[in-house]
Amino acid sequence: CLQPTFGFCETRKTCLICTSLPQSGNNHRPPSLLAAEEDVGESVEMATTAVLKVSYDGSHFHGWSAANHNSATSEPNSQQMSDTTGSQSRRRRTRALKRGVPIGRVRTVEGTLRTALAKLYGDVDTNQVKVEGCSRTDRGVHARCLMATVSCEDESEAKKLPLDGDLKKLVHVLNRMLPFDVRVMNGSLLPSPTFHPSLDVTAKTYRYSFAVPSSKSKSSGSGVLFDPLQARHQWQIEHGTHGQTFNAEAANDVLQALVGTHNFVHLCGSYRGSERKEKGSKHSNTICTLQEATLECEGGWASNPAPMINDGSFELPRNRCFGGDGAAVGYAITVTGDRFLYKMCRYIAGIVISAGYGGITKQNVEMALLPSNKDQSSAVTNKFQCAPPNGLMLWNVNYGTTQFNWVMEEEDTS
Repeated sequence: CLQPTFGFCETRKTCLICTSLPQSGNNHRPPSLLAAEEDVGESVEMATTAVLKVSYDGSHFHGWSAANHNSATSEPNSQQMSDTTGSQSRRRRTRALKRGVPIGRVRTVEGTLRTALAKLYGDVDTNQVKVEGCSRTDRGVHARCLMATVSCEDESEAKKLPLDGDLKKLVHVLNRMLPFDVRVMNGSLLPSPTFHPSLDVTAKTYRYSFAVPSSKSKSSGSGVLFDPLQARHQWQIEHGTHGQTFNAEAANDVLQALVGTHNFVHLCGSYRGSERKEKGSKHSNTICTLQEATLECEGGWASNPAPMINDGSFELPRNRCFGGDGAAVGYAITVTGDRFLYKMCRYIAGIVISAGYGGITKQNVEMALLPSNKDQSSAVTNKFQCAPPNGLMLWNVNYGTTQFNWVMEEEDTS
């Protein structure tokens, strides 16, 4: 090989990957990529677009969209600045620098990926790099599996993928360049020339995690003990409505009432930006289908996980190794649907949790799903609460029968 990119054995004078002798005019390509060429029917080195599977912790990101990437954030006013000591200011700057973002600048997942890819494409302008994601998560929302296509276009034509189209090496190099809270988990060539990461989605799965005080927390005398390691990925609710205990069966009844095809106009946030003007577009279509919805008890943070719902009941864990009776109990709401509106998953989580505390009934939700009765629906929706973003995670994306040629083997992510 003329390009032994993965290493060269000086003793045998061969490439460590393909174990071939140096030959004139032959470029190095690992066997996995040669197999991908046969399946796709085109040369990997000529490919211009790749599909990446991205995972990230959204705690320090202003969402996915790079529309406002590196734009100035709202800085403290003069009075706030005067109340801040020098040590506090230095600590704030140190924390920001560790996250890899300039002081007072917006940091997005898409923008972070485009910055790294622009360097791999040869220090091109980041505006030339195109990253199209299957979803636009909000600020603070996490993703376990977000599918995105990446490409680069100059004035004349689309550029070839960097590193001679070696996707395995591209994934490795990207992860060395990206900050600690975002990773590329896998890569593939386009499964078809017309593939689109958002339009070709058949189903998405979101998961919302929260923790509530157990029935024994009050009598324990030590208060509620929440898992500090899950604070960024879990809504930790310290107090119920009027001191009530969370009723998982009532919450599950309300959740199951949302399954099916309904008009979720009262279970979503207001349109964003130009979406208000796009009447007749997909943003004005509020009909969605929830294919499946489950409420799972994850157990106390100091205990073994509890089994899922069985015959409408929960079996809470009994063998807590530490934390005692004061340890909070964790739950997870998992919903799968063909599409989701803005903040729809967070509203579903807020409604289900409120139903567990008796604030919302199944009849209230059924009434809200009938937008024809606006007066009564508005009175009901005033009780609806949008759950905070830190508990929400994009769990999985389904493309039906579409087959990807992943460069690394992986288990079923469903």
